[in-house]
Amino acid sequence: MSVVDCFLENPSEDQLEEFTKEQLIELAGAYQIELSSADKRHKDVIKEKLKVSLAELEVYLPVMEKLPTPYDILLEIRLKELVLREKELEFERERLQVKLRERELELKLEMRKLTKDVVSYHLKYQCCLELDNCAKNFPEVFPTCAVTYAMAEQSTLGSNIDLTNTFMIDPEKFCSGLPSTSLRQEVAGKIKPEVLSPSKLIAAQSSEPSFKSLFGL
Repeated sequence: MSVVDCFLENPSEDQLEEFTKEQLIELAGAYQIELSSADKRHKDVIKEKLKVSLAELEVYLPVMEKLPTPYDILLEIRLKELVLREKELEFERERLQVKLRERELELKLEMRKLTKDVVSYHLKYQCCLELDNCAKNFPEVFPTCAVTYAMAEQSTLGSNIDLTNTFMIDPEKFCSGLPSTSLRQEVAGKIKPEVLSPSKLIAAQSSEPSFKSLFGL
């Protein structure tokens, strides 16, 4: 059975899409649809004329567009809601990233301000010859004292001046830097903390007869 015969038995508009130009001309003849010489030159023209004529002859009912079911409508709404929610989340993520970058910049600016406010100061320290080996190995625990400043102003200084008691020592800080527990315990009992404030220490040292010359007194 030819394609045209199949159409005659069970006509359908969809079948026309598969017809060749010759088959369309044959089908037009079967339904006595007139085609001009100009019409026969173009397949699309023949096909469109057949569709109109066959619909008028009620050979087949026009293909109706399928109406969406309630489920299809609900599904489409849900999909649109998901797309919208995804866009909202993307926007919120970008907003938080911008806020985070702003906060980072603010922190950097604050750090720069704080850095400018910090005054750098290099401590000067001097350990006397009478200090033991532990004290010499850990000079950072002997802060600058008044006599150290006074000594710095002297061009010459004899080695007969005892500076052992002129340093402000922090026993806790000093002992924590020692390498072993037994050594820390041994040294901790020998060191007495200096409790004088810097101003009181200067006053006490400047009144000491052996140090007066160092302070220009």
